[in-house]
Amino acid sequence: MTTFGQQNFTETAALKFFLLSFSILLLVQFPISAPVVTTLIFYIAIAPSLIVFLFYKRKNTFGTIKENKLLAIWCIYFAAIIIHTFFFSQPSQPTFKILKQTLFTFIFFLSSTVFFVKMPRDTLMKLFYAIGIIAGISALISILIHYNLYQDFNNRLKPIGRANHETLGSLLYTIAAMLGLYSINKTNAVNRYKRLSVYIAVLLIGTMVVLTRSRMPMILFFSYVPIVILWTQPRHLIFTATVIMASLCLSFYALLPESSNAFIKEMSSYFDGLASRGTAYRNELWSLTISEIQKAPIFGNGMYAKLNHSESHSVHNLYLSHAYHMGFYGLIAFLVCIACTGINTLRIAIKRLNNSFLTLSLLYICLLSGLTEFSQPVKSPSPMWFIIWMPIGWAVGLSILERRSQQRAPQKTTPSA
Repeated sequence: MTTFGQQNFTETAALKFFLLSFSILLLVQFPISAPVVTTLIFYIAIAPSLIVFLFYKRKNTFGTIKENKLLAIWCIYFAAIIIHTFFFSQPSQPTFKILKQTLFTFIFFLSSTVFFVKMPRDTLMKLFYAIGIIAGISALISILIHYNLYQDFNNRLKPIGRANHETLGSLLYTIAAMLGLYSINKTNAVNRYKRLSVYIAVLLIGTMVVLTRSRMPMILFFSYVPIVILWTQPRHLIFTATVIMASLCLSFYALLPESSNAFIKEMSSYFDGLASRGTAYRNELWSLTISEIQKAPIFGNGMYAKLNHSESHSVHNLYLSHAYHMGFYGLIAFLVCIACTGINTLRIAIKRLNNSFLTLSLLYICLLSGLTEFSQPVKSPSPMWFIIWMPIGWAVGLSILERRSQQRAPQKTTPSA
């Protein structure tokens, strides 16, 4: 029989080990290519330590689910996937594999929520800084390898690290850039070298995103990263950096006009190449997907159904994927959950509480990238977890923190007569 002291020690040790393991998992996405490393970290370290911690906090956990409607509806969403798997999947599809992937995706979602709630804010900011720097160094290595292999813009760069697919990798690096920028917001007392190192890392990540030739990550990076810079960084630094960059570009063009013109010509050819790719067979995929949805509109074709297309068997659209695999039953469930999450996060962001702007930014990446990427809502450990389920988990964690701050706020008392 365990005493209260032993239980408290086990609970605290499990939480610390979980926070450390999840932090390592976030960091190793960029420099380590072997998927077995990140998979082992999740299965051996994160999942067991989270289960132990939640077991000791089970009363508080169930109470939090009851009190927090956002967490409750996402639990219902994952339960809906399990129900769909048991009753509406095709007999030939691997039911056990689907259940396993659903369970561990749910555990990762809970891990993201617990991590965001339990990680001390100062430590979290230091982790964001480390993520930005490591991603910047990894982007530099990716650029150097790409340059040594091709020495031009005509080949697609594959980022090093766990996410070596062009689109998923550059989306993950975009998230890293935003985390790095947010770690040095203007309310923090940081030295100029730390700030400069993050700027350089973000510049390298942006260069890498361009070289991947992935259009959705480029749209996200160049539309939202400037907004994050304007939101978080001092105005005088932004003005100084802009003047320095403009001066360097003008000086380069004045001193080396031939090289500058050659570079401009190369970039013009690069953008022509992007435009010539059209929709990259996605229109055909989506037309085929819609025709397949019409065959099973209510409950879909099953979680492991595959499209019969020469270029790709996946849908490449998170929303159509729900309708294809789970029918309108799954699509409506997902849209309701996403709408509630987005509205709640926006409401908290207006109040500027608890890193709400950062969470809103990551949720924006999640929702917009889902228009052209992703094939299944649940998978084994993959970059999709960090692009979709981590922002959603953090948004749920944000709502938990807001509720707790409201409960801790002193109640207003009326003066006695």
